[in-house]
Amino acid sequence: MAMAVSFNTESPSGFSLVQRISIFASAFFGTTSAFLLERYRRRHQLRDRKREIAAVRDDRRFEALLGAQGVLLAQANSLAAFLAQFPAGANPFDNLKHIFVGFSKQSIDFSGLAFLGSSHNPQLIIDLDVADASYRMAVDTAAPRQRSINPF
Repeated sequence: MAMAVSFNTESPSGFSLVQRISIFASAFFGTTSAFLLERYRRRHQLRDRKREIAAVRDDRRFEALLGAQGVLLAQANSLAAFLAQFPAGANPFDNLKHIFVGFSKQSIDFSGLAFLGSSHNPQLIIDLDVADASYRMAVDTAAPRQRSINPF
């Protein structure tokens, strides 16, 4: 008495057992693969977005550093032009000779340089502040000198 099972017999719905299994298996694997592909796409989209944000942040930092360097160069050129009007070794504030003072009105904007405080060299932001303050002190010293010698 051997019992034979036929998988090709149609059910009342019109599908055989093999067809039902293949439909359910393909639906399961199709949904699983769609889920995994969407997860892969979102993960890479998030990674690319993080890279873009990092690139924009680095561009802003680079622009802030270039701006600070430009201001320091303008200040150095202003001081050099001021000191070039006097003989070498002479104190520019000793005599009452009237000179043309064309100092730069630029100053360093530290709002863009705040990231330097958390870097491996936070002393750099202090050095920039000291350089900017030294320049302002030179300008503040030369301006009253010019006003005081005008009446003479």
